[in-house]
Amino acid sequence: MRLYCARSFAARLLGLRLWPDWGVRPRGLLLPECRAVHMLGLAQSVDLVFLDAAGRIVAARRQAGPGGYVFCRPARAVVELPAGYCARPDWRAQVEAAGRARKIVV
Repeated sequence: MRLYCARSFAARLLGLRLWPDWGVRPRGLLLPECRAVHMLGLAQSVDLVFLDAAGRIVAARRQAGPGGYVFCRPARAVVELPAGYCARPDWRAQVEAAGRARKIVV
């Protein structure tokens, strides 16, 4: 899995919509310094994984629907993933490994 880091306002606003085939390849969008996500303007659901300051998973929200809003107080970053990704048996290991291996594209 590869994580793309959204640092600019535009990248955060557009989210995974920047990549039309984002559900095809194993990749996600990392939102650093973030503990809340809105899904305004999304046409489909996404899976959200909330990370603490050390990069450990503190919560996950599957199938967060369009138009919604999700908040996790202890989170310091969020990873947006294609809907259904967190239903895979290896999703947790994939997200943690991507963070540890620094497979993050800026």
